[in-house]
Amino acid sequence: MMKAAQDQQFKAVVAYSLDRISRESIFSALIEESGRLGIDFVSLQETLETSILMGGIMMYIASVFSQLE
Repeated sequence: MMKAAQDQQFKAVVAYSLDRISRESIFSALIEESGRLGIDFVSLQETLETSILMGGIMMYIASVFSQLE
């Protein structure tokens, strides 16, 4: 996925919920790299606006709780 992201093959990553993508500690690195490449992250279950700072912060907090589950 990250190779395709670097090649600008898509503009967004869509997941049903954060716990489907954040089972490991690499979640923050994935989100940071995606943001650097201009790729949005969309969670269908959590309604977070990741294009603004507070939405990004809330996504990180929610991902921590998802990892605990």
